[in-house]
Amino acid sequence: MELTDSQFKKLQTIGKRLCSTHQGVRTQLNKYHVIDNVGYFTNTHVAFKFKNGILKEDIPVSPFEQSDGYPEVARLFDGFPKGEEVKISVKDLLQQIRKERTNYKNGRWIECLNKSIDKGLIHLVVDEQTKKVELIKGAKQGAFNVDYKNLYETLLMADSLKIKEMTCYFHDGRRKDSINIRPMLLEGEKMDALLCPVRIA
Repeated sequence: MELTDSQFKKLQTIGKRLCSTHQGVRTQLNKYHVIDNVGYFTNTHVAFKFKNGILKEDIPVSPFEQSDGYPEVARLFDGFPKGEEVKISVKDLLQQIRKERTNYKNGRWIECLNKSIDKGLIHLVVDEQTKKVELIKGAKQGAFNVDYKNLYETLLMADSLKIKEMTCYFHDGRRKDSINIRPMLLEGEKMDALLCPVRIA
């Protein structure tokens, strides 16, 4: 599979937004990097792995400056200890986030604008009966606390590649009754993603 023009532009747009997290100063990260026909991207908070030869060569993320070298991202995916597993629908999760987006402004939830916690966070909780991932706002023990923008951009990327379903794996060291401080892995047909949690008190 080769990227269409619209998919290429989507990669550039999402990459630019994710690189803005570090304001482009980490010049090694301002690109999609290809090793052995596998593409990688990271801003240190989220990482993507593109499979099936989707990316043929490095893609600079404009307008940021690039430099040589790239972190060894592959081992993070290859060595991930898979624990609890749940299937997610990319479009369903995107719709849930978009419903909440009207309450999101300047990096914070409207109702939390004057509070010091939960700015820009969404909490993923696995329903024990349905085994489906639910999105909630507000601190909850055992939830996977992730930055709203990182999750949203990840799902947009998957959707642009026409990925309908992904398998969500929580880290094998995860304790259900504690605040999660381990990453989460999303696996799809053409792309995988690692998302770091945000630790909250």
